[in-house]
Amino acid sequence: MKRFKGLVGSITSSHNIFSIYSVDGALWGFNLTGWVQSHLQSVSATTLALVFYGLHFPLVLAASVLFWLANKPVYRSYVSAMLITSFAALTMFLLLPTMPPWYQGTARNLVLNGSGGLSAYGGWVTQLMESDKFAAFPSLHSAYATTFAYFVIKLRPLLAIVAVPLVLAVAVSAIYLGQHYLVDLPGGAALSLVSCYFAGRSLEPSHETGARKREAPLL
Repeated sequence: MKRFKGLVGSITSSHNIFSIYSVDGALWGFNLTGWVQSHLQSVSATTLALVFYGLHFPLVLAASVLFWLANKPVYRSYVSAMLITSFAALTMFLLLPTMPPWYQGTARNLVLNGSGGLSAYGGWVTQLMESDKFAAFPSLHSAYATTFAYFVIKLRPLLAIVAVPLVLAVAVSAIYLGQHYLVDLPGGAALSLVSCYFAGRSLEPSHETGARKREAPLL
């Protein structure tokens, strides 16, 4: 998605950007993102949230190396799932550009407006990691973290004790920092899981063919 940074914003305007706030508010009955900020905001919480919020991209790279070294079929499925997720999300962003909480004014943008030196770090995180400010739903932070967890657990089920808390930490950070509504996060996770399913299905025929060839008796 880095290649398409700013694409959604460059072809849309404030007149056709959609708001998720009414949907999120209807589900929970109040401004959850604003509530989280007002009750939890502190320098320590913002620092920790920025660390976890910026993890989704390093996790993608680290997982690529891990799967390449440990299990090539898992690596191929993982790459396919990431590509499906990225391009499906891009399509959704173009068809339905959505504004984040901070843009709508229902929460502060703590990535750029944190305390002290955190603002500079938040700006660096934004420049390095963000794809587009009008790409709130579904959350790619949630999608990438979920894809990471799915394949890490597939590789070693015991690693769920590390992968699942990481996914939750990324999700909570996205809300706390004012970047996403809660409804954006299951949207990203659902997109990820559907992509993982189709990525696995697309590679099954070639794997089965290879297995049959290996098992075929010599004449």
